[in-house]
Parts: sequence; C-alpha cells; structure tokens
Amino acid sequence: MAEIIIPLPASPLNRVPLAEIKLIARRIVNAAIILLVIAYIASFVLILAERGRDIQSLVLYGARQTLSLALFGMLALKIIGALMGTVAGWNRLTYVCR
Repeated sequence: MAEIIIPLPASPLNRVPLAEIKLIARRIVNAAIILLVIAYIASFVLILAERGRDIQSLVLYGARQTLSLALFGMLALKIIGALMGTVAGWNRLTYVCR
C-alpha cells in the first residue's frame, strides 16, 4: 500500500522559529509562577495580628450586615427592573417606556 501524504497549508506558525516559541513558553511559565507566589503571599496578609487575632474573620464578620444588605438590594433592583421591562414591553404607550 502506498502512503498518502497531505501537505499542511502554510500558516504563520510554521514560520516562527522554535527558539522564539520556547522563549514565549518560558515567559508564560515564569509569569504563572510569579502569580502563584503573589497569591500565596496575599493569602497570609489578613491572617494574624500582633495579639494572634484572626483579622480576616473579624473583617468578614463585621462586613456581614453590609454584604447581606447589598445582596438584598441588588435582588430587589433586579426584580423591579424585570417588572418595569415587562410592563414597558407589554404596553408600549405607558409611562415606563418613556
């Protein structure tokens, strides 16, 4: 049996030297490592204060009321917006669509 060889179409990737591809890959890996190190260090920023208190849990406990109020406010605005959009789409000559 004879083998059928199908030539690949010319593409810009075929013209890039291998050394340049390796350099780009090395830079991507280095950037990923730097981001992982930054994320690891940032995870310890709010861990302990000078007396051993857990700062992150204190901040989240204090922000509990604000976060819940923001969540309920956002949900209320979504519901009101959906109702106004429904009314404006249903009756085109109302005050809502002006």
